[in-house]
Amino acid sequence: MKSMAIELMCRHHWREAGLLWAELDAAGGLAEREDYHAYARCCEVLKDWAVHIDIVNRGYAFYPDDKSFLSRSSFREAMLAYEAGCWRETMNLLGEANDLKPDCWLYSSSYFRWHAFLMSNASVCSSDNEKISVLAYWAYFKNANLFSRQAAGLDEVISLTWHEDACDDFLAVLSPVVEFLKLVDFPLADIEQDLIAVPVDELANRAMFYIAEVSKLPGGYLAFLSRFFLMFGYAELYCLLRTAFIQKLPAEIHDNRDDLRDVELFYRIAYECEFSNKSDISEFTKVALEKGVVNHEVASKVVSLGGLYSGSITPRRNQPWINSVVDEAFGDYIKGKRVAIVGPVDVGLLNGAEIDEFDVVIRFNHRQSLKLDAEKFGTRTDVSYYIYKNLARECDVDYFDTMNKLDFVVVDEVSISIYSWLSELKAPVRTRLAVWRFDSCPFLFGSPNAIQRVLMDVLRFFPQMVKVFNVNFFLNLNFSGGYRPSQMNLFPDFSMHDPFSNFIFTKKVVEHGLVQVDDELGKILRLSPDQYFSELMKAHSQYSK
Repeated sequence: MKSMAIELMCRHHWREAGLLWAELDAAGGLAEREDYHAYARCCEVLKDWAVHIDIVNRGYAFYPDDKSFLSRSSFREAMLAYEAGCWRETMNLLGEANDLKPDCWLYSSSYFRWHAFLMSNASVCSSDNEKISVLAYWAYFKNANLFSRQAAGLDEVISLTWHEDACDDFLAVLSPVVEFLKLVDFPLADIEQDLIAVPVDELANRAMFYIAEVSKLPGGYLAFLSRFFLMFGYAELYCLLRTAFIQKLPAEIHDNRDDLRDVELFYRIAYECEFSNKSDISEFTKVALEKGVVNHEVASKVVSLGGLYSGSITPRRNQPWINSVVDEAFGDYIKGKRVAIVGPVDVGLLNGAEIDEFDVVIRFNHRQSLKLDAEKFGTRTDVSYYIYKNLARECDVDYFDTMNKLDFVVVDEVSISIYSWLSELKAPVRTRLAVWRFDSCPFLFGSPNAIQRVLMDVLRFFPQMVKVFNVNFFLNLNFSGGYRPSQMNLFPDFSMHDPFSNFIFTKKVVEHGLVQVDDELGKILRLSPDQYFSELMKAHSQYSK
């Protein structure tokens, strides 16, 4: 019965799971610490606070060393305050609850805390228009991932701006989606989509029916909804809402505003990078610096990468990114070299001999077990970039031996913090360029894919030449040598690594002569962004809606 209750919880069948836990409890079946936490989590979702008090108190009595039972009590008090509309108290209690979260059956607080913050600000407004302005002001988020808190306040805005029939109709399908999102604190791209597919489909249909009304929502909510629908394969909705967001952006975010937020500033810089022909975006950041929106170091990072769109590279002495001795050594290693960046896709070209002629050959997640055709991919690898999802806590001999033969190993920030075995490598290990945060990424939506991230990383060190091989921007999944599966749903990835932003960046650095590409990628980059996206959707039609 216990395993069935846990399975029901994992499938978000909370009421059925709660009934099973109640039966288990009545039969004396709560035998482990985790059982009390699981039952308590069910009660939290079902808002059965009377039972929750009993379960948490008994759990703490049996396991007094587990102080996280006390945090569940704080969470309960926070939710009661939330239900009563006591917004400041909710925020304070959730802060206490988050100080010592349980190590199992974690409660979700992100949505509630941000929604309470929004409501505490909106509650002091003297008019509906002022409330709408406050909610719109705080709706802007700019991250690689989507999070549930980005949906907070959306229903209030709709209630205040739509006519009654449309409002009631749309909120009826929005509500189940938001109720699900409230239970999720992790990145939304990691959701098991089948758990929410039906309500999302209903929401998408209503969004298309009311597209004129949806397109008038504040920009922050348009950004969220466009990427959210892309995550589930609704390409047409994504395009419509992305376009609405772009059209709204200059009017909502301009340098004459005294209340400009930092995240809004970076959206505007991204807009200038992708859609204007300005050779200098620093004038916009100058205004922000004068108003104290950001400090000079933060602004200089985005300006440094934003300059690549117009063919400009910041002199190395002014680089705001170099933060370690290994970075300095890598810069010396790259400077003046001919660099080949080699993807894992068989594009039908015999690029191997040309690749091996470069001074530096860079690959991705390279390991000895990959079987790549030398005529197509070459034989040399001098540098490889890795992400934590491809590595493991326990040292993998396949990776370890490969890494030790490289001139440089480049990993993400997460890998450095969780894989201690990396410190045992003889090869120098450096952290890759961190361009996933809102204050560092020049993309309008999402963050760079692997190729674009490496281009940003390498170009700032003044190589003589950079050329990209064996990449087709996912127009098929013809990966070679066992690199990745040839059939997979990439729409969650597209929501994090925006197809338009990645394509536009690459197209611009190639057009400005900073990067060369092989013939196959050259054909793709001669497409317009809209043409490319159309071809991308055709290639992934089996997962699109």
